Amino acid sequence: MVEREKNSDTRERFRTLAAGSVLALAAFGFVGRALWYRGDGRIPIAGTEGMLSAVPSVAARYDALAKSIVRKTRDHDGLVVFPEGELLNSVTQRNNPMRYKLTIPGYLTAANEGAVLSDLRRSRPAAIVICRRYTSEYGPGEFGIDYGRSLHEWVTDNYSETPPGRHATCRLLLDRRPETPWPAD
Repeated sequence: MVEREKNSDTRERFRTLAAGSVLALAAFGFVGRALWYRGDGRIPIAGTEGMLSAVPSVAARYDALAKSIVRKTRDHDGLVVFPEGELLNSVTQRNNPMRYKLTIPGYLTAANEGAVLSDLRRSRPAAIVICRRYTSEYGPGEFGIDYGRSLHEWVTDNYSETPPGRHATCRLLLDRRPETPWPAD
């Protein structure tokens, strides 16, 4: 439209107006985003050095779960989190001894579930966390119900669930073999 204008003065005013409009829209966008972040209410998740944040109730549940894992396991003990939980491994400084680190649909399939279960049996981590994380964006919705049923069954047969506490959206299960002495609470 600007280029079709025959009068050069009018064309220059249109260019200035268009540039000013784009600049104003960008400024409003940045101000709007800054105000949204300011009112968001998120707090840093403990152990992430401020890199990750969540609403206070989620951050508190996550912190309680991490503290419970650290309290109930030893430094060298393994931790597996289903369907995903690399962050918990990092925050608790407990390694995932399995080859399969991610068990969301697509990474965990009916075709490889037997191999994942064999790896879990072989690695036998001291603690397992099962988070209620709906994965419907990948297909099946919930680990242990819609997919990963044999893994879930093996875990619940071989591990004891700790009381839910303040981290009720995730279940912490500890190896129930008698030769596994657990630190006192």
